[in-house]
Order: sequence, then C-alpha cells, then structure tokens
Amino acid sequence: MARGGGTALGAWGLDELYDHRIDPKEMNNLANRPEHQALRQRLADRLQAGWRAARPERG
Repeated sequence: MARGGGTALGAWGLDELYDHRIDPKEMNNLANRPEHQALRQRLADRLQAGWRAARPERG
C-alpha cells in the first residue's frame, strides 16, 4: 500500500487511510481495520518525527 496509498490525519483527529490503486475516490477508509494498524503507527511515527527525520542521511 505504500505506493498508490494515501493517508491523512484529519483536522478533527480522525485518521484516514486509502488505497488509491483500488479506491481513487477515497470512498473506503481503511484506517480502522486491524490489518493496517502497524502501517498507521509507522506513518504516525514518521509524521511526529517531522520532515527533517525523513530526509536521507548525508555521508
């Protein structure tokens, strides 16, 4: 789901997670399905760390 997927943390604190490959109109929110909890946590951690943490390391 990483490619073609989309996620958003709504303004009201509601998580949204869509698979744009099969649901381009975002009609089926996958965020609360148990099989997607690990992905939600990884995305939330990445968002919390901020864009600086997501940059590749310089070496």
